[in-house]
Amino acid sequence: MHISALNGMKRRAAVMAVVLGLVLSLLTLFAPTGAFATDEDIDGSGAQSPAAAEVTPPPFVTTATEGYASTAKVTGVIAGTQSLPAGTIKLQFVSKEDALWGGGLSEANVNRATGTFSVDGVAAGSYTLRLEVVSGAGDVAWTQYLNIGGTKIISIKAAAIAKLTLTVATADAQVSGNVTYTGPGLNHGAPELGASILQRIGGEWYYVKSVNADPANGAYAFAGLEPGEYTVSFGDTLPCAVPNVPEGTVVDQTFWDYHACGIEKQWWNGKYSLKTATVFSVTAGQQLSGINGTLNTNHIDVRHDRKFASDIDWMYQRKISTGSQGSSGNVYLGDAPVTREAMAAFIYRYAGRPDFKAPVKSSFTDVPTTAKFYKEIEWMKSRGLTTGIKDGSKLRYAPKDSISREAMAAFLYRLAGKPAPDTAAAKTFIDVSKNQKFAKEITWMSGTGITTGWKTPQGLTYQPKEPVKRDAMAAFLHRYDTKH
Repeated sequence: MHISALNGMKRRAAVMAVVLGLVLSLLTLFAPTGAFATDEDIDGSGAQSPAAAEVTPPPFVTTATEGYASTAKVTGVIAGTQSLPAGTIKLQFVSKEDALWGGGLSEANVNRATGTFSVDGVAAGSYTLRLEVVSGAGDVAWTQYLNIGGTKIISIKAAAIAKLTLTVATADAQVSGNVTYTGPGLNHGAPELGASILQRIGGEWYYVKSVNADPANGAYAFAGLEPGEYTVSFGDTLPCAVPNVPEGTVVDQTFWDYHACGIEKQWWNGKYSLKTATVFSVTAGQQLSGINGTLNTNHIDVRHDRKFASDIDWMYQRKISTGSQGSSGNVYLGDAPVTREAMAAFIYRYAGRPDFKAPVKSSFTDVPTTAKFYKEIEWMKSRGLTTGIKDGSKLRYAPKDSISREAMAAFLYRLAGKPAPDTAAAKTFIDVSKNQKFAKEITWMSGTGITTGWKTPQGLTYQPKEPVKRDAMAAFLHRYDTKH
């Protein structure tokens, strides 16, 4: 059966939809996720395998019959197809650019009885030949990258007619393990965990296949593997999003329309990118077990490479802030501003939740005794950490207002016992004058290294009036903890 390159392109789109959940993340792991970038305080926190020769495809011709400018016809026979699992046998021409998702620009159906195939419109370039068996349900039941004269890389010349003689290699090795999730509870129940296996060919990683883990125990297995070098990734397809709401707010599904993400993918062995993944080898007939993955996402909106991720995790471990329960799971909402009432809660928890009986009558006109953080706010006042906001003869706390960076400095300075600032170690901020309110407190913050400021073309700034974001607050409090 003849299948043109154009038909291969159509199937390429269909295959992409099937494998996107577990394979698209492989591509995004090569660079930090800019969606979580923040310009808060400057923070100091945070073996490429040999690459094959770059293959540049010929120019694409946009015509009524859309195809590549210089193409070839490839025919051949594959020995051993009769013994393959039941299903449609397909041969794909996979370029290096398509290696991570496993599809081919050109493909052909293979006759099971004779092993013959023929495909027109193969663009000039270098390829691996991926043989796969597709079940009646459309699932890939078996796959192998074929050897061609002792190698797995073939070069197709323009306008050539290539004849290939190929053989299905013995593939009786197996890789197995367990993938588990140990993070906080998820609103949609247990995550749908799975694993993907990749094979290293010519210094490049090629996607082989993906499987779902057993929901009961997380077990998975990849059977029918040929000898070679492999690695495995672990993940799930749980949708999540990051609404901008304060801590403690329960949001419904209408808020969760920002973007989709899942529990952070992990590579064997405990790595977070394909570049750093541990490689293992399997030999003929080997039954390799123990390739396990443990996924642990305290907050589904905090990836390991997000700025201040370690500080946010510290907050979670210390139970200073355990996040907000959204409709898909636990979120931290790092870009949201810290409210003054949340700041009181953070400091009270950091202090060890001291035994304190709040007064019967509130000290602040805008904080009723029934307020969520009434006890924490009154504790702050009793310790002299907050003096409130004078409003004529009344005293307010403004619990719902965002806390400014200068007020945050004052709270931490008072918590530390109002020590003398280390003026010699402190940096000079061009937007903080010596005589302005909270200048001493900001100088203390700088002298201790709790804040490092913002670098701008004009000089170093503190931006005292700006609200404190939740991710930066985690960093401030964590740094404070290392100093006291």
